[in-house]
Amino acid sequence: KLDKTVFKHPFINRLSLGMVADHVTLEQGTGAVHTAPGHGQEDYVVGMQYGLPVYCPVDPAGRFFNPEGFDAHLPPELLGKTVWEGNEIVVEILKKHGALLALEHIDHSYPHCWRCHHATIFRATDQWFIGMDNLGLRQRALDAIKGVKWIPEWGEERISNMVSSRPDWCISRQRVWGVPIAVFLCDACHQPYNDPALNRRIVEFFQQQGAEAWYSAAAAALLPPNAACAHCGHAAFRKENDILDVWFDSGASWHAVLEAEPGLAPPAQLYFEGGDQYRGWFHTSLLTSVGVGAEHAAPFTMVGTAGWTLDEQGRAMSKSLGNGVDPVDIADRLGAEIVRLWVASVDFREDVVDSEAIMQRLADNYRKLRNTFRFLLGNLAGFNPASDAVPDAGLLPLDRYMLARCRELVEKVSGTDGQSGWYGDFQFHRVFHAVNEFCIVELSAFYLDVLKDRLYTFAPVSVERRSAQTVLHRIAEALVRIVAPILTFTAEEVWQYLPKVEGREASVHLALFPKAEKLGAANPKFMEDWETLLKFRDFVLKGLETDRKAGKIGKALEARVEIVTNGEYLRLLESNSSVLKELLNVSQVSLALGIEPEHLTALAWRIGIFPALGQKCNRCWNYYPDDSEQHVRTFGPWEQVCGRCAHALTQMGFPSELPKA
Repeated sequence: KLDKTVFKHPFINRLSLGMVADHVTLEQGTGAVHTAPGHGQEDYVVGMQYGLPVYCPVDPAGRFFNPEGFDAHLPPELLGKTVWEGNEIVVEILKKHGALLALEHIDHSYPHCWRCHHATIFRATDQWFIGMDNLGLRQRALDAIKGVKWIPEWGEERISNMVSSRPDWCISRQRVWGVPIAVFLCDACHQPYNDPALNRRIVEFFQQQGAEAWYSAAAAALLPPNAACAHCGHAAFRKENDILDVWFDSGASWHAVLEAEPGLAPPAQLYFEGGDQYRGWFHTSLLTSVGVGAEHAAPFTMVGTAGWTLDEQGRAMSKSLGNGVDPVDIADRLGAEIVRLWVASVDFREDVVDSEAIMQRLADNYRKLRNTFRFLLGNLAGFNPASDAVPDAGLLPLDRYMLARCRELVEKVSGTDGQSGWYGDFQFHRVFHAVNEFCIVELSAFYLDVLKDRLYTFAPVSVERRSAQTVLHRIAEALVRIVAPILTFTAEEVWQYLPKVEGREASVHLALFPKAEKLGAANPKFMEDWETLLKFRDFVLKGLETDRKAGKIGKALEARVEIVTNGEYLRLLESNSSVLKELLNVSQVSLALGIEPEHLTALAWRIGIFPALGQKCNRCWNYYPDDSEQHVRTFGPWEQVCGRCAHALTQMGFPSELPKA
């Protein structure tokens, strides 16, 4: 009944029209609301259906004014006032006209700025748009998306959905700062003055005086003489005061960086940002590049996306919650390498958790990694790779095995021919965990621990020690290159202390990743045998630990191990008999054939652990039977020295006899 009913405005000399709108319901209030086509999307749609003009008496500063071309005039007391100041004034005007039925103050959450939480207003203004379907921009953008590598892969579907469903792109904003939209508009018909020569002149003007000069220079000073509107012939123009959407600015960064800089050209190899940039930087960069690029291609060949950082309760870190972990604070207290190590330890493609406790654990990890490098460097003192390195064929079996394990790590991390490796696939967390395990478990807890006897008791020039140093040097060279992108300063520090090699780069950050083939040829049968040897080692170590706890032996070097096994395993152990003592860290090992069925283990061997025979060498702490070639004897000023140590002392230049008085 109220549809198209005519109403009189309470204090403006104007009639109003009753309208029916779907967005107004009877669930709240009376069902009768004020409609302002110039201040809201729903009101605008209804106003168009009823032919209402888009009336917007609020200027860009949020103050009331009387727009030209409308016969409705605001009361003088409202002019120049902000909409917030106008609330109380309107109430007083309604009271004055006897038109105020009721007054109630209410609080509501819409609309408010999500960032500063202050109230906002909507107002209708002329805007500048890029039409998504003009010249096939939308489809060309969708086609370009398919040629990009997205990390993670779901990024392709996400941005495709956004591009396919987005409306035309509004590129103008009403702000008092920003990059101006450098366009002149006719005062009469409001059409833009379109002249390429003028556009070039404005570019030069900006280059000379900066974009801010747009607001200080008069329009007439920038326009060519006798400029006239091509549509109506009018000769007076005004400058557009809107600014460009900041996303247009960032979206054009590919042009500023890659096209404007000498020696560079699009596309960029990688764009990397958070997941919110699928509607931001990634999105606008794609549209601007496809829109103006000669090849209509994306400005990037690869796009990587990071997840959010969460606290231990799974909440996104934010300033307002105060639950963030400040990386600068961590760097100041624990070192910048710890921050880098944390970034590398998590899968950046997912949401990740960070906390003080996690940073402290990573600081412990870092100390272990650093100590591994310290051990490597300490035992390379005096080693000259050019003259002291042992050829691959002359390396001891244990050293060959660890070199092969390092080769496997390199293959995974830096890749092989035709494969990019974990670094190439942006799987930095797998690099961290693999390097961490290799250094702490395989090197520190196994190889370097086993190697101490050779490194500390053999003569520096001995083949056994040189074999170990050769492998330590090659492992250190490979590891420092692998960790360089993560432990930036630590790797550079290690690099400067490594033995000098002719032709090597001055900085690790100028060096290439290690090549797997430089660490020896792959030998699957050799690695399979060593997997069995290490299982055997674990089996024996458990037995040694049991007897040590029972008080039957003290340290492992105080033990001898008797092994009984079948023919297949006996052949494997006999072929590696030279390393068994070192591998098990015991003084004596004996092998025998024949194993009774009731004593069969899963690995078809059984062991006996007994106190070592003979006497202890005071230098290497190994025990040797009195009737063996290596029996303990006096050497120069030293008593209780085994034959092996006596040979090492001889190689080191110590006389076997004390000089006569």
